[in-house]
Amino acid sequence: MIGNELLFLMQVVVVIAACKFCQQVGSCALTSWLSIQVLLANLLVLKMVNLFGLEVTVSDVYSIGSLYCLNVLSESHGRLRAKYAVLTSFVLVFVVVGMFCLHLAFIPSGDGKESILYQQLLGQVWPIMLISNLIFVLVQLFDYVVFGFLQSRYGHYRFAFRVMMSIGLTQILDTGLFTYWALSGLGVNFWNVFIWSYGLKMLITLMISAGSGLAWGRLTGMKRWVEYVQV
Repeated sequence: MIGNELLFLMQVVVVIAACKFCQQVGSCALTSWLSIQVLLANLLVLKMVNLFGLEVTVSDVYSIGSLYCLNVLSESHGRLRAKYAVLTSFVLVFVVVGMFCLHLAFIPSGDGKESILYQQLLGQVWPIMLISNLIFVLVQLFDYVVFGFLQSRYGHYRFAFRVMMSIGLTQILDTGLFTYWALSGLGVNFWNVFIWSYGLKMLITLMISAGSGLAWGRLTGMKRWVEYVQV
């Protein structure tokens, strides 16, 4: 059986590869992948795993990946595109939550075994998604402001460094808000969870920031490849 640490590494590599691919394709692809990652981060947050001796949720990879896409949009396509991406992901999550509720409201036919499974899964997920999405849009807006400041003051520094700084600061807010909300009333030590959760997020951020510096060929090569795709 493959260990959780190796699976975690594979997950990060796939997220980096998808980010780089969308970066080559353009702003629409980046906005799409950003929105998908926000949905994945919300949908998969309930599963806890043992990673490096800690009990964590690996859906944080998608949260970091979406912020990376947001920073790429701001850097390469302008801050207006980044602002639209924040709005797009925010609206789409609420639309998906609405579709979940509508799906659960349908009266099933037959014995309804599949309906029970949907109820067990989606019935737990959609309330979490509402609050998590509100927290995450605040985090995205904070990252938008912080990265904009780093662009204007430290634009001569490498992009990977500015991404690392921006997400590092942003995750203090994200980890604090989400830890406080998730642990409210459970009697768990806030600082223990906060420190280890933030440490894992910084590891993910370091890996994604390092991956952003890889050479991925020219955009013109991608455009030639896309020309062969028939729609």
